[in-house]
Amino acid sequence: MCAMREGGAAQPSGPRPSAPATGPVHRAELDRLLGLAVRDTGVLAGALFLPASDAQTLRLEVTTGLPAEYLTPCFRVALSGPVPVAEALRERRLVWLSDPQEFARRYPRAAIALPYHYAAAAAPIVTGTRAWGTLLLFWSGSAPPGRTSRGPSPAARTAAGHRP
Repeated sequence: MCAMREGGAAQPSGPRPSAPATGPVHRAELDRLLGLAVRDTGVLAGALFLPASDAQTLRLEVTTGLPAEYLTPCFRVALSGPVPVAEALRERRLVWLSDPQEFARRYPRAAIALPYHYAAAAAPIVTGTRAWGTLLLFWSGSAPPGRTSRGPSPAARTAAGHRP
């Protein structure tokens, strides 16, 4: 959902070094929690973005349901950038994208990176005044089963930290 690359170069594929505050145990727990969120909501895939040490960017920390290389262009995104995960965190609100046309209209530069037919929800992870990151969930097609373009299911909202 983004096209920012560090220093203008593409990020290498394969394993990434851990973020300064992210050790192997922390990463394993993030993997486990993201896997539970994806399983419990019935989505196709998910990703978790956490603030980088510079506090100006979000860093792709873990993914499940799709290869990390799929989101390589999103390894780091500017918090000020026109991308759903940054907008969700900046504005402290759920960003729901029900179809590719809406995604292309709202985020034209980012839509080029992900030309597939899916629905997505980017939800800020916030407690009190602290922003922890953004949860990104993907559904195949234009909306989750039984849902309209109005938004994700109550289970997906709960996984994203929102009350139904």
